[in-house]
Amino acid sequence: MNDTLILILYILAGVVVLGGLAFVFLKGPKAPKGGYPETRDEDDTAPPVGEKAEPGYETPAPVAGRLQRLRARLARSNSMLGKGLLALLSSEKIDQDVWDEIEETLLTGARTQGYLVRDTAAALLHVSPRAAWEHLNRLSRAGRLTKVGVRYYPAGNAVAEADHLPILRAYLQKEGAAGRQALAEQLRIDPKQATHILKRMVDSGALELVGKRYRLPENTD
Repeated sequence: MNDTLILILYILAGVVVLGGLAFVFLKGPKAPKGGYPETRDEDDTAPPVGEKAEPGYETPAPVAGRLQRLRARLARSNSMLGKGLLALLSSEKIDQDVWDEIEETLLTGARTQGYLVRDTAAALLHVSPRAAWEHLNRLSRAGRLTKVGVRYYPAGNAVAEADHLPILRAYLQKEGAAGRQALAEQLRIDPKQATHILKRMVDSGALELVGKRYRLPENTD
């Protein structure tokens, strides 16, 4: 009987201790006297009760892209070329007069500089290199420019690529052998560009290089 009473007293004591601990944890720490200090900045005002706070960032102003800036630049142009390119960017129809001025700009540039490449044509027309390349190829197909490698010469100022080998064969059959300078003159291009063309011919077996002179292979008719 005494043992049972002691056990009951131990159980009651444990319940009291656990209940006290639970009360302390659930209640949480006591706030300091006078409350907690204000943590909001002086210029950080709380929104009125019931109103939703606005996000704390600013929306950047829209920035004109490259195409928009180009359109604005062309819009200020008084030339027919500028107006034509503006119409092209605006997906409007370009009349023949505009195309004629675009072609004349490229042809004049080729005559003035000796030849044009894609990037110089793009700078003349104020268009992308891709668009300039298309214009150059169109003039080449029309026979108004002669394409040699990446260069576009005024028609008649250089030998077309398709005629390079026949002209050099005829010349070497007469002369036997010749250096780079002489062959470049036959093609009407500068020696530096001729170096790449002659190398391709040597690699393909169309020509032989002996020392610094080029000749036809012995089995050539």
